[in-house]
Amino acid sequence: MIDFCHIAPTPHLDLVRDRKTHLLLAHLVEDDPDYVKFYVDLKKNNRGLTYILDNSAFEMYKQGRQMYPSNKLIEMGEKIDADYIVMSDYPGESGQRTISAACFMAPQLREAGFGTFFVP
Repeated sequence: MIDFCHIAPTPHLDLVRDRKTHLLLAHLVEDDPDYVKFYVDLKKNNRGLTYILDNSAFEMYKQGRQMYPSNKLIEMGEKIDADYIVMSDYPGESGQRTISAACFMAPQLREAGFGTFFVP
């Protein structure tokens, strides 16, 4: 089965409330307590939800910021009870950098209890 996920900023979270699968942005988990509270409460009160924590690579790239390291993504994943974490990808760089990062990150994420999600 394929699930379609909307990425909703905090003012529009009501649009995704009834979805079963959610794609959450790491930079909002890091910076927005209202965003975190919405998703923590939603999962607490609804069984069977799936959370995929996106690494916010595109957003970080556009801001000229570094990608999140594995330990930071794990910390944010724990904060919102993510099921999967999107491994770091590197927009504007060689695809090999993304592949190498995935080889490094996958064991760390799995050891921490998360499923992995690769974006080539």
